[in-house]
Amino acid sequence: MTPQDAERAAELLDTARKNSRLVQGLDGALIATTIDEAYTVQAAIARRQGGPAGWKIMAVVPAQREALKIDRPIAAPLFKAYVGDSPARFQARKFISPMLECEFDYVLGRDLPARPQPYTAEEVLSAVTVLRPAIEIVDSRVGRGKPTPVMLSDCFANGVLVLGRVCKEWRELDLRQHKISLKVDGREIATGTGDNIPGGGPVHALTTLANSPPPWAGGLKAGQVVTTGSCTGMPPLDGGREVVADFGSLGEVRIIFE
Repeated sequence: MTPQDAERAAELLDTARKNSRLVQGLDGALIATTIDEAYTVQAAIARRQGGPAGWKIMAVVPAQREALKIDRPIAAPLFKAYVGDSPARFQARKFISPMLECEFDYVLGRDLPARPQPYTAEEVLSAVTVLRPAIEIVDSRVGRGKPTPVMLSDCFANGVLVLGRVCKEWRELDLRQHKISLKVDGREIATGTGDNIPGGGPVHALTTLANSPPPWAGGLKAGQVVTTGSCTGMPPLDGGREVVADFGSLGEVRIIFE
């Protein structure tokens, strides 16, 4: 993939995101076949979107990497135009095939630059200012079941991130045992805890990202939000109108689809 190919792929994917449709014309030399090529496309999309407002992390344990046929953890940017506060309202037609993930998100108060020496969990946590519960609406522009580099070039199907209230006393919480209930139109469709995040919960995911940021990112930056993976699986929306994720003492995250 040439730099020109990466720019063209980024243009097509960014346009598909803005138009809420599957990408058209992403073929031949425009298809990323390696993680490095996918990251080059990501970087080009991020330039169009004004840079990352945050990150999502995937493949934090070997079993996940084996399933995705990759040799390292991977990450994808979240963009400011697609990150907002609860309660949120969206037009259902603005999504292609939305799925729901309930997540614990950390907000950084200082930079964590990329470095050769791995960060410890405590070093990473010392950079966190607040915790926020969240719902990520997953929505792919490339379609499901594509090779990992293709999904990664599409920012691994990030659609929208909706953030709940700020928690400053997050260190007092045992997120691995913290219960979440996800309801659509009043019907519970999923439950979970932070222990459902592979590798040891949200802290492991955050630390993995700090030690494996995309090369183009320059590390993690103050003000960015890090979403650490779904605690409740990835159920489809299936035409529901009101989505409520109950995070107990952390409050609710609410979305209305119109």
